[in-house]
Amino acid sequence: MKIFFNIVILTICLVLSGCTPEDQATTISFDNRISFSEFPAVVSLDSGTIIDTKTIGNLQFRVIDSLMVIATAERENSWKVRSIQGDSTLLEFISIGSGPDEFVSSPLISQASFFNGDGNIYILLPDNYRQQLRKIDLSKSIDSGQMESDVENNPRINNFSVYSNFSDTSTRIFVSVNPSEGSIERTILKDGSELSLNSIQHLNQYKVPAPDKLGLLMPNIIFNCDKNRIVEVLELYPQFNIYSLDDNFSVTVMPEGKIDSYKRYIDNETAENKELIYSGVNGYEKFFVINKINGEKSELWFFNWDGMPLLDIKLPELATSFDIDFRNHTLYTLNFKNDIFKKYDLKDILEGVSQ
Repeated sequence: MKIFFNIVILTICLVLSGCTPEDQATTISFDNRISFSEFPAVVSLDSGTIIDTKTIGNLQFRVIDSLMVIATAERENSWKVRSIQGDSTLLEFISIGSGPDEFVSSPLISQASFFNGDGNIYILLPDNYRQQLRKIDLSKSIDSGQMESDVENNPRINNFSVYSNFSDTSTRIFVSVNPSEGSIERTILKDGSELSLNSIQHLNQYKVPAPDKLGLLMPNIIFNCDKNRIVEVLELYPQFNIYSLDDNFSVTVMPEGKIDSYKRYIDNETAENKELIYSGVNGYEKFFVINKINGEKSELWFFNWDGMPLLDIKLPELATSFDIDFRNHTLYTLNFKNDIFKKYDLKDILEGVSQ
C-alpha cells in the first residue's frame, strides 16, 4: 500500500455565475462551480483478499452493521444476506413472479433505503409495478427465515420511477422519467408537503428530444438529511452537482476543471459507445464516495458534503460496486463482470476522514 500526501495546497476556485447562457443550456450544472486539481491524500491499494460469498450473478451489495446484503440475477431468492464475520448465508429472499410477496423484476440495492430502528435493521424497497412501498424488517426476517414485511400504497412510485429515498422519516425524494417531455423530474416532500426549490426547478429543466435519449439525463443520487445535502452524479459526465433542501446551497464540482455537455450526444450514437466516467456513489456520515472508472481500474474519490476533495483511493482493478465496513475498517468491492468480491484493510487510511 502506498500513501502520498500532496504538499501543494489544493487549487480550488469558486466561480459565481460564471457560465454563459449557451453553456448553461447544454450542461447539467449550477452557476456556482468548484474546480480542483488534486486530492490532499492519495492511496494506492495492493491486490486485496478474495471473498467467497457462495453467490453467483452478483449485481450490487450493501454493508449494514455486521451484514452484507447482496442482490443477484437469480429469479428465486435473488437477495442474499450474509454475515461479514461468518461464512454463512443468513437469509435468502425476494423472488420474481406475480405473487403478493414477489417482484415483477429483481430490484437493485441502489433502489433500497436501509436504516436502523427499534433495535432492528429495516429496508424500504419500492415496487414500481404495484405502486407500493415495502418495509422489510430484515432482523425479524433473519430470525424467521423468510421475508417479514408490511406494504403501503404510494402513487408516486410507478413504472416511470427511477429513484426514491425514504431513509429520513420526514423527507421523501422521488425521481422519475417523463417520456413525453423528454425530462427527468425530481420531487421532494417534507412532512408530506412538496418543496419548491430553485435547484430542483433548474435541474428539471434539462430536456432531450426523444425518450430513448433520457439516459443522458439520468443521475445517481444520494441524500444526507443531517448534512442537508443531495448529491447527483451522472455516469457520462465529469462534473457532479450538490444542493440543499433549503435552497441555500448549490454547486457543481468540476474535477480538473472538466465539464461536459449532453447535447453533442443527442444527434449521434456516441453516447451509446462512450465509456462510463463514474460507476455509482455512496453516502456516509461525514463524506460521500464516487467510484471513478479509470480504464480497467477504479478510484474511490472521497469528498465532504460541500464538495471539497478529501482522499483518492486507487484500486488495483475494476470495482462495479463498493461499500465500507467502518466497524472493522474494511473496504468491500465487487466486480460483476467476473463475479469477484474482494476486501481491503483501511484501518490506517480512514483515520483522517473517519466517521
